[in-house]
Amino acid sequence: MLRSLVGSEMCIRDRVSTQSTGITSGTMPISLEDWYNQIPVITRVYLTLAVATTLLCALEIVSPFSLYFNSNAILYKFELWRLVTNFLFFGLFGIEYVFHMFFLVRYCRLLEENTFHGRTADFLFMLLFGGTIMTVLAPFLNVHFLGSSLSFMMVYVWSYRHEHIQMSFLGVVNFTAPYLPWVLLVFAVLFGASPVMDLLGVLAGHLYYFLEWEYPRIRGVKLLQTPSMLRSLFEVEDREPELELVTQEQHEPDRNPFAPQPPAGLEQPDRNPFAPNPQAEEPDRNPFAPNPQAPAGIEEPDTNPVAPNPAVLPNQPVEAN
Repeated sequence: MLRSLVGSEMCIRDRVSTQSTGITSGTMPISLEDWYNQIPVITRVYLTLAVATTLLCALEIVSPFSLYFNSNAILYKFELWRLVTNFLFFGLFGIEYVFHMFFLVRYCRLLEENTFHGRTADFLFMLLFGGTIMTVLAPFLNVHFLGSSLSFMMVYVWSYRHEHIQMSFLGVVNFTAPYLPWVLLVFAVLFGASPVMDLLGVLAGHLYYFLEWEYPRIRGVKLLQTPSMLRSLFEVEDREPELELVTQEQHEPDRNPFAPQPPAGLEQPDRNPFAPNPQAEEPDRNPFAPNPQAPAGIEEPDTNPVAPNPAVLPNQPVEAN
């Protein structure tokens, strides 16, 4: 479709390369293998399946007629693979196919790496939700391959989640990101393409955007919940050993229940309950040592207990009792 050409041209000098992906012009070129390994898992799987499907069709191993969406074949012949393969075929190899893949990988990767960073299960659920809406409406719209609609849904969700990003088409038309789906739609119509596929993607994208972000903000209730089965596939948390919380009572050593309790409000350091009380005993004192309780600055002379009393002067008579 010419919309792919328009979309690729809108590589549109958006500032996404530096604002969303962190890629700058000074980045060293990488090999194709490294580039492929750096793609997030959901985008990488989708790209791989899409290229493999096209390769099988190009080698005439699989016919595109066995891949397109056919409600009668699904319901009455139980060809259930058509529910998936119609999202994987974007046409045979060519310049239009390259634009389709570029368009798909670009916005699918931007969503997975930024809007749904660390929420791989939620991103996969978004794709399943949009695919379900498109599958239900496809029989009434007479569409056969829904991959283009799914990629347009991703463009819609990304653009409304990055409303402040400035974009430009050919340096002439300047607009913000929320106008991107409508600019693509208008240019596709001007080039003669049918708007049905794009409008189907807009409808699915708007429904998901409203239920995921707007309705919870307005009502405080989130209606879309990612199934726990998907979360268990992508968001398995590494189990860390649980640290046992040791309370202060558990950390304190055992005390002698018969030991005297310290006064209230005073903390007493841990001590051996069987050690002698330091306040009850006094170290042995030399009787000939100076009195430690003597006033400061006054030293008590050494006294010999056997020497005569110095208060009794010599040559004075001692009164007898």
